[in-house]
This record gives sequence, C-alpha cells and structure tokens, in this order.
Amino acid sequence: MTKYCPRCGTPNPDDALFCAKCGYQFPQSTTTPSPTPIQPAPQSLPPQPMPPITQQPTPYYPLPPYPQGPSSLDKFTNYNRKYLSLIAGIFTGLEILLFAIFFMLFFISPFTFPRGAGPYSGVFGTLVGASAIYLIIAIFVLIIGIKRSFSGSFSFVLGILAFLYFLLIAVALFIIPHTSFVSEGVELIIGSVFLLIAVIMGRSQPQTSTVYYQPTPYTPYPVQTSTLPVSGIIAYVFGIVAAVLTYIGLGGATSISSLNGVPLALTGVFYFGTSLGIVAGIIAPIGLMIGLFMSKSKFGKSIRDIILAVALLIFGVGQMIVGGNILSNGLPNTSGLPGIIAGAVDTAYVGGILDLIAGIFVLLVSIFLIVEDTMAITREARTTYYPPPPSSPAGGMPPST
Repeated sequence: MTKYCPRCGTPNPDDALFCAKCGYQFPQSTTTPSPTPIQPAPQSLPPQPMPPITQQPTPYYPLPPYPQGPSSLDKFTNYNRKYLSLIAGIFTGLEILLFAIFFMLFFISPFTFPRGAGPYSGVFGTLVGASAIYLIIAIFVLIIGIKRSFSGSFSFVLGILAFLYFLLIAVALFIIPHTSFVSEGVELIIGSVFLLIAVIMGRSQPQTSTVYYQPTPYTPYPVQTSTLPVSGIIAYVFGIVAAVLTYIGLGGATSISSLNGVPLALTGVFYFGTSLGIVAGIIAPIGLMIGLFMSKSKFGKSIRDIILAVALLIFGVGQMIVGGNILSNGLPNTSGLPGIIAGAVDTAYVGGILDLIAGIFVLLVSIFLIVEDTMAITREARTTYYPPPPSSPAGGMPPST
C-alpha cells in the first residue's frame, strides 16, 4: 500500500511515519484497520510552489547641479539666431537684388542712346546677360536669408549660376575693343571651371578613406576609424582655388570701371567684390574643410563655426564699406539724366542704404556667433568625458577582462 503526503503529495510506504521528501509526520491511527481494502484517493497534481516576489528597485535620478531652464546667454543666442540673422538675411538679399537691378539698367542704358553702344555693343550686351544671372542669384540669396537654411540643392544651383556669371564677365573682358584684358579673362575662365568642378564634386557620392588601427592588448581586434569624405575635401580645395582666381580676374572689371569713367559708387562695389567679399569666400571653405578633419574632436564643430563667423564678419565689413562709399557721395542729383540712367542711380543709392544696414546686422550676428562658439569651447574644455566600454566586432566576442 502507498500513502501520499498531504503536504507535498509525495508517495510513501503505508507504514512510513515521516514523509521521505518534506519530513511531514503522518498521524498515527489508534483503531484497527479494516480488512476491507481502502481505495487510494485519486492522485491530484502536486501544488506548484509560488515564484519568489522580487521588488524592483526604484530608479534614482540625481538632481541637476544647475537649475533647469535657459540661461541669459542661451536666450540671447536664440534671439540672435532667430531675429537678428533674419533681419541681416533679408537686408542682404534686398541690397544684392537692388545692385543687380542697378547693373542691369546701367548696362542697358547705352542701347537707349541715339548712336547706341557703338563698338561696345557686344561688351554691354554680355554684361547685361551677366547682370541677369546676378539678378537670379540675388533672388536665391533673399530666399536663403528668409529661410536661414542652405540646402545642397541651393548650393548646387548657386554654384552653376556663379559659374555662368564669371564666364560671361570673362567673355566681356575678351571682346573689349582697343584694350587688352586677356590675362584677366583667362583667370576668370579657369576660376569658373574650378568652381564648376567644386560644385560637381560637392554633389557627388562621398568617397571615403578608411583607416584601421593595429590591435593592442586592450583591443585585440582591428578598430575601424571614422571615414574621411575625400570628395568634400577636393570640392573645398577647388573652391578655394576658384575664389583666388576670380579675385585676380575681377581686377580687370575694376579696370573697366576706371577706364570708362564709371562713378565712384560702382568702383566701390567692384572693390568689395574683388577684396573683402572674395576674402570671405576663401575663408569659408577653409573653415568647412577644417571641420571635416576635426569632425571627431569635441572642439571641431565650434572651431569650424568660429572660422565661418569670421568669414561672415569680413563680409559684413565689406557691406558697410560699399554702403558707406555710396552714401558718401550724397543724395544723387538725377536732373537732366535720361530716365533709365536716373533710375539706375536712384536704385544704387537705395541699395547703398540697405547695404549699410545689412552690414551692421551681419557684423552683429557674426560677433555674437563668435562669442557663442567661444563659450561652447570653454564649456567643452571643462567637461570630463569618459571613454565608452569596448564593444565586440561583428561576428566576434568582446575581449575578456
């Protein structure tokens, strides 16, 4: 006979005093057992033990060492990026638009004379085409100033337009009668071609250069570093060379203005285009290229932004020089001038006013950006970084400690 433990359900011999599994003491019966065989109770499933209840620890979130909420510098930075940059972008786009209209009217005006443009018809016709491209560029700059974003499509379109603009100016330098500006024209053509190559390389699929570190006792497997965008670096190098060549070539355009007795205002505009504006155009790609090489550095982005802000500062100073140069001539006297020339002069004067205002705001924005990025570098220098734990390579196991 077999009897079952009422505590754990383990079968035991009928004469057992204690359960063989849990030690339960069976009760002893004082009555004589009946000879009639007793059917065993139906076997039931043993009770399942309840799983232990573990209490999850309450997560601990330490309080921040400084109060939440933006600081005064953060608020001012947001104000600078949100409002001052918008004003600077709108005024810059408008003054470039007005200068494009001025050039268009100025170069069209010879065709309104009784004798026309004479031997300079081809030159002025080519410059009218260049001014039309300059007008389209101004519209794009105004859109960028309002949106305050510079997408890859915008940069590609602006690069193509700038290529055509410099190419037409080079053609004008070639066909000027009785004057030799061949060398300046060649420099502009080479510079425009370099600019086109830079634009194409910037839009191409990024070619990368991969570097592997040798294994060490702490990393017994090869570690792949970040990839280097080779195509982007090539694009910036070609852009820098293009800016230098156009800087030299546009000196011929300045000579055109001096030979033909163009007003001082126009000469000032060409001075800006061949000096501070081009200098800013050289510094900007240098800063972007440095940003590529320092992409993994915690100071890389801030250093890149400081260089770009310096280029913006130089651009703003150039705007102020052009605007001040135009306004220094006083209110234009257009009495007795043909209508189209009078309109060109008035347009240039209004453009000078907007240029001076835009230069002031661009200068302020650039200074505040430099301060902001300098403060970011200071904060980064005071922050302690801990290296991340080593991760296992694909298909392998992490190193044992």
